[in-house]
Amino acid sequence: MNQRPPETTQLTLTNITLTALSTVYIKLGIKKLLARAAVLLGFLTKFPLFNSL
Repeated sequence: MNQRPPETTQLTLTNITLTALSTVYIKLGIKKLLARAAVLLGFLTKFPLFNSL
């Protein structure tokens, strides 16, 4: 009676995999994302419309 249903085990494995992948992706990609955000912000601030907001 202590055995978990297959669905729960599958969900747990999926969650662990997704968590690991997202952790690796964040570590690898956060510098790129920050750089892109900085470029995007610099690009947007060139327009008077965004400066007036």
